[in-house]
Amino acid sequence: MLRFKTFFCVAVILVLSSTIYGQKFFSIKGAIVDSTNQKEIPYANIALLKQSDSTMIKGTTADDKGTFLFDKISSDSLLIRYSSIGFQTVFQRVVLVSGNTDLGKVMLSPAISVLQGVEVTAARPIYSFDADKRVYNVSEDPSMQGGTASDALQNAPGVWVDMEGNITLRGVSGVEIWINGKPSKIKEDGLKSYLQQLPANALDKIEVMTNPSAKYGASGTGGIINIITKEKIKKNHLLSFGVNGSTRPELSPWLSYVWSNEKWNISTYVGHSQSTYKWNSSSNGIVKNNLDTTYSYDNMSESNSDYSWNYGYIGTEYQFDPKNTMSVYVGAGMNDGNSNSTSLVNRFMYGENTNYNINSGSKGSNYGYNFHGGINYEHKFNDKGKNLSIDLSSGQWQGKSTSDYEELYLIQQNKNKKRKSENTSKSSWNSFNLYYENPINDDKSIEAGLEVSYNPQREDSPVDTLNFTSGEWIRSKLLYNKNHGYDLGSEGYFTYSNKIWVLKYKVGARAEYQQFQFVSDALSRDLNRDFFNFFPSFYLSYQTKSMHNFSFNYARRVQYPQYQLDPFIDYSNEERLYGGNTELDEAFTNSFELGWSKYFKNGSALNISLYHRNTNKSISSVLFSVYDTILQRTTLFSTYGNSGHDIFTGGEFTITLRPMKSLNIMITNNVYNKIIDADLGMYKVYKNDFSFDNRTTVMYTIKQLYTLQLMGYYRSASLNIQGTSDPLYYINATLKADLFKKKLSVRLGVQDIFNWQKELKNTNTPTIISSSSSKSTTQFFTAGITFRFGKIELESKSKAGAQPQSGGAPGM
Repeated sequence: MLRFKTFFCVAVILVLSSTIYGQKFFSIKGAIVDSTNQKEIPYANIALLKQSDSTMIKGTTADDKGTFLFDKISSDSLLIRYSSIGFQTVFQRVVLVSGNTDLGKVMLSPAISVLQGVEVTAARPIYSFDADKRVYNVSEDPSMQGGTASDALQNAPGVWVDMEGNITLRGVSGVEIWINGKPSKIKEDGLKSYLQQLPANALDKIEVMTNPSAKYGASGTGGIINIITKEKIKKNHLLSFGVNGSTRPELSPWLSYVWSNEKWNISTYVGHSQSTYKWNSSSNGIVKNNLDTTYSYDNMSESNSDYSWNYGYIGTEYQFDPKNTMSVYVGAGMNDGNSNSTSLVNRFMYGENTNYNINSGSKGSNYGYNFHGGINYEHKFNDKGKNLSIDLSSGQWQGKSTSDYEELYLIQQNKNKKRKSENTSKSSWNSFNLYYENPINDDKSIEAGLEVSYNPQREDSPVDTLNFTSGEWIRSKLLYNKNHGYDLGSEGYFTYSNKIWVLKYKVGARAEYQQFQFVSDALSRDLNRDFFNFFPSFYLSYQTKSMHNFSFNYARRVQYPQYQLDPFIDYSNEERLYGGNTELDEAFTNSFELGWSKYFKNGSALNISLYHRNTNKSISSVLFSVYDTILQRTTLFSTYGNSGHDIFTGGEFTITLRPMKSLNIMITNNVYNKIIDADLGMYKVYKNDFSFDNRTTVMYTIKQLYTLQLMGYYRSASLNIQGTSDPLYYINATLKADLFKKKLSVRLGVQDIFNWQKELKNTNTPTIISSSSSKSTTQFFTAGITFRFGKIELESKSKAGAQPQSGGAPGM
């Protein structure tokens, strides 16, 4: 650790000093004023661009008197861009011939035009409201231009990305990630790698939809995050490569290349990720049956896994004419890994007055691959946004895993067990999507779409058990799970937007038909479930000339049961059995939101959102104690149920402060009350819980080149359907540098500085009273370096390979 800290310090010193020597420097100063009254324009944005191709060299913000200064400029031929909210953007060509240049007063003309009462401005604030979404304009935030998409997501309203890359929105998981307006189909681990590698300067904006409109799928309760990349730059190319790593350890090299001209765009991307995860856990508790204590237990376990992910992609886009464009892509991914775990269980059976000491361990490996492809055609009827888009995509994933497991008793050795298992699974996805948009005028717009999908899957999981007497391996029918099935979806939507006086509104409706078929050896007959539902949505917004934004919206959401329907009871861990529930129904959520925001010219902002979310028949995992006739003893059984009624009522408060052009402070608080009203059959639950979480981020930027970021997170204790979770908190720090006109980016950091992050949970029911603790490797150093050759603005295309624009396909 000492050697790494020494390396960390030396690397920082080298980064900070690398641009000082061997260059001829110029300086530029000036003042931004209003052309109509000669008054200073405070906090205007000024960007230095290369004259040859408009590549950004560096940027700054004017002070409260409108003055600005650039020093240590190494280029003598520049294009300077001046912009400020409410004023026309101005470009100025400058050739520097002396060391110091004073441009004097730079005049900006007001860019406010009124169209039926609507104010149109020339620049965007960093945060804004847009009907059914809150928008974080990444391209307007200079502090993000050296980071990754994961870094940018941390600044998006209500979004939290944990150390493993898991994304939650307002503390709720199950968030759908969309790329360029279309659902991402990348599998979870591949999506994490993609977001951790995609440069933030490839992003235009991030749209956060806690209450998505009818345009978006109604499934899920966590909301939608839509990541919009920048438009392509024609007649250029970009080669970029780099590596990210950590002392966890983790290593992720990647390379991408894109070439583009007026008609063609070709992009390719390859990436690899190798990581190791370690964690340990402990739990203890008592299990009751009819209020009598049946047994007590104490469990300790350690686990680690090695995981690798590989992905490759190539795609091309051809523009036949200004109105017609077609794109085609193919890609493939592969993953492999291995894991092992050990545990020690002490179980005391009160009825037998017997103590069981059990040592268990498992070793396993997994391998999988996927391939996918698709085609997209887009027709633009005009240059005002009226277009028709057709997507066809298809792909397949296939995986295999093996595991060896043993369970050894210290005294009751006749109960010893050894098993080996092999699981093979295969899934395919096929989809057809038709999208139509028509902005009739500045206020009126319609959207419509049709989506059809067919996704078959198959699983075969035989398990063999060792007969200690004969030494033979015998196929276990009890542990053998074999099933296949499919889900078929047909969805259509329509939205209409318009304006009444100063109020903008958007109404929509979505109809969905979902069919699930499941065939399993654990079922006496095939399981067929059909769901047809209608989902309305409504949005109302109002924006004042002084940058106040008001909004109200409503949407209906749904959670369909899928894998939770599998009735197979898993006996692989006799201390806790698992099984699905074929009788599950869909869970509906009615969601309301009321919002207000105020934006200031210096980049500061205040956002307040009040929300109420009401879910009926929520699908929850529940834990019971049961007497199992096969094991002939009481044990724990985990399954799923439509537990009852969940109500979330709360507010999200975000304050963005920019006291000076180099300092950015963001404070986000989410405060809510949760009511759980459930009937679990054996007993009823009613809980009323007040919780909150806070994320505070402080960024300090030096000369638009070096950025230091500190981020602290705190989540209070909270209740769940059967217990409680203790508080969670940690602090991260990151230092970033963009050098040689952004041709080189370096990133160093430390995660969970004080090693505070761990999970503590308690269960308290009439049949189970327990507590558990788990800790993974959360404290580690991170480092990353990126090299770029060519047009940096093309980075969005070069890395689009990790998420094809026609909807994508799973990676691993």
